[in-house]
Amino acid sequence: MLPKHHYSPAHVSVALQPIFTDFLDIQRSHVATMRHCLSANDTVTLARLAHAVKGAAATYQLPDAANLARTLEALAPTDHCDDARALIDALQDYFDTVPVVFVAESRLAPPQKKT
Repeated sequence: MLPKHHYSPAHVSVALQPIFTDFLDIQRSHVATMRHCLSANDTVTLARLAHAVKGAAATYQLPDAANLARTLEALAPTDHCDDARALIDALQDYFDTVPVVFVAESRLAPPQKKT
């Protein structure tokens, strides 16, 4: 397992605050299922869940989690189990520990374009 990371606060729209705890619970459930998929060598479901987490994290303004999930999605069909396990651990750590600051929409940074 990777060492615990100390994340910078995620700045999330205050509009998402009422449902953010539910969102985190769903993502933690997906991470637990991804861990099971890795153990069962179910790479199809692992990739599908990583894709879902990637999209949800991006929608909920968590680019670090989206990037971890994007990397996991690309890695899922390969035989790099240790790397996939490390990414799953990192996602779990992220969803368990990231500090969140809810801010007005006008104070959010514009989304970064993919290159």
